[in-house]
Amino acid sequence: EGTCRLYMAESSIPNSGLGMYTAVDIHRSHDLFDPEIVIQIVDRQYHNYVREQYDGYKPEEMTDDEWIIEHYFWGSNCVRSEHEANQVEAIIPGYGMLANMHPGLVNIDIFGGDYFDSAGLHRGSDPGAGAFSTLYGMKWRSLSHIPAGMELFANYGDGYFDRDDLS
Repeated sequence: EGTCRLYMAESSIPNSGLGMYTAVDIHRSHDLFDPEIVIQIVDRQYHNYVREQYDGYKPEEMTDDEWIIEHYFWGSNCVRSEHEANQVEAIIPGYGMLANMHPGLVNIDIFGGDYFDSAGLHRGSDPGAGAFSTLYGMKWRSLSHIPAGMELFANYGDGYFDRDDLS
């Protein structure tokens, strides 16, 4: 119980920074980490456009150091929020953000069971409904047996490597 189960070290993928490794054997279909909350970012491009029109704010002038979270967004299809707005991105601020991706090495995956809770508020008539995340309890599960010392790899989605900043 008091054993260190995860650690960070240089990734096995060259030039990709740190990777997350397991210090213990993980059996297939084993739940990893504690359940995580999902923070939805809705219609970000639209809101940035409005801010630029009224405040002169120009998000495209920001550097990676100013908005590094840009590289950690999950697509709406990963967190079941495709219908929440025109454009939905999600941040899951926990251990899952630490895993690197290599399409041929994915050994953990995100899933959610019954994780929606509106706290009894109606999305169309209660003003407090948008003040908190209704999505929680996202979990990571091993897809196969993962031996101690192996790096954990998540699937970021098909479009991740199509981004302009990776070319």
